[in-house]
Amino acid sequence: MSKLPGTEVTNFVRGPAWVFYRAPPSKHLGREDDDPNPRYTDQDKARFQDPELHLQHRKGIISRTNKSFYIFRRGENNEAGMKMAAEQMAEKLGHDPVLCSKLIPKWELGCRRITPGPGYLESFLRPNCHLTDSAITQVTEKGLRTADGKEHEVDVIIYATGFDVSFRPRYPIVGLNNIDLREQWKEDPEAYISVAVPSMPNYFMMMGPNCLGGHGSLVESLNWTGDYFVKWIKKMASEDIKYVVPKQDKVDAFIKYCDQVHKTLVWSGGCTSWYKRGKVDGRVTALFGGSAHLFNRMLGEIRAEDFDITYNTSNPFRFMGNGFTAFEMDPQSDLSWYVEKAETLRC
Repeated sequence: MSKLPGTEVTNFVRGPAWVFYRAPPSKHLGREDDDPNPRYTDQDKARFQDPELHLQHRKGIISRTNKSFYIFRRGENNEAGMKMAAEQMAEKLGHDPVLCSKLIPKWELGCRRITPGPGYLESFLRPNCHLTDSAITQVTEKGLRTADGKEHEVDVIIYATGFDVSFRPRYPIVGLNNIDLREQWKEDPEAYISVAVPSMPNYFMMMGPNCLGGHGSLVESLNWTGDYFVKWIKKMASEDIKYVVPKQDKVDAFIKYCDQVHKTLVWSGGCTSWYKRGKVDGRVTALFGGSAHLFNRMLGEIRAEDFDITYNTSNPFRFMGNGFTAFEMDPQSDLSWYVEKAETLRC
């Protein structure tokens, strides 16, 4: 906005944030320039017509992203990252002491979501761009009044204060024993590996509590979650299952595990973040307690022992039908498919 001619822009911030990237985004393209949002060139696009080169490019981005999980662990790596980020931010702010004190965090790198923010910090060096960290107390006829008593006259207010991170549904979702999920999640939202909820039969969700939202590829995590749903759907359809619901003690154990791991990660650090439902000292309810690879492994197979399973009939083996499989009723089927070649034993 501050680039537009004739504008005066005031940014009202609630607190600092890490505006930082470890390497120029152009590095993903094999280049070393400072462009914060590099374009794919015609040469790049032509190169990606080769499926193998395109795959290598994608894998390179994901590998670097997954490797970055280590920086979220408390300790030397994170402290080194904090120092690097603070130096990068200070340089972009022209080492202005007032701007640096208001915009460079003191808490851990990654405690709140890191943003690349191309051009954001540099904009404060323009004479028409202003910053205030005094809380907004009132919207007036002329603009905004802040806690320091100052009224800021404005023509346009751009409202960007975040979103609802409570996980509570905005409409009734009623499960077993007439339990409403809105009430069940009134205090802390809890789920089984982010995908299922006690007392809510056949209720599967993407991006639930303690999901893979803090690092790695969000798109891939959604793919893994969808694949997990399909595994359950196939099992339920083929085994005459009426509904499944995660056991409360298994969910309690999963939450306990996440809480223990989060103590070793900066997501539980000294900032206010949506990871902790807008609290400083709250539990991390938004993010999975582990890496993208661990999340993938946990959703790779169904742990049916973690669920209560209710069948459509009193006999859980009724799905076996008349004693035959559909496969063997097909005259074209190979009824000796399981016979393997004989192995030669060498002494």
